[in-house]
Amino acid sequence: MVKTVFLRIVFIALAISLSIPSMAQSSKENGENFIDALFSEQYDKALTYIDSSIKQQVNKETLEKSLTALNKQVGKFKQVSDIRSGEEEPFELIFYLCEFEKAKLDMQIAFNASNKIVGFYFLPPAQADAKKKDQ
Repeated sequence: MVKTVFLRIVFIALAISLSIPSMAQSSKENGENFIDALFSEQYDKALTYIDSSIKQQVNKETLEKSLTALNKQVGKFKQVSDIRSGEEEPFELIFYLCEFEKAKLDMQIAFNASNKIVGFYFLPPAQADAKKKDQ
């Protein structure tokens, strides 16, 4: 009886831990999740990766308008084909090479110490490489 109760508790604890996403995700994982949410038009989910310090500038409407403009210029998002990292104190910079229908662009995402996004923008890949060399 005690063994059965113990096994049920362990099973429930395991089920709960597997159903709750890890809160201690790395910047790289947060960036990948942000990109996935953004390009699948899950704007509310994308906003969960944004630091509160920039939430007045980055909201659901700005994300939607940015994605619409980007789609017009370079086509639909296809995939991230490369990830590189760097630092610009006090931030961690991660460059995600995004492939679109008509072009490739580096999405530079800046993260704070809490692995929250404090800025992001798109660069042609050559500019991102030059920026990394300057650091």
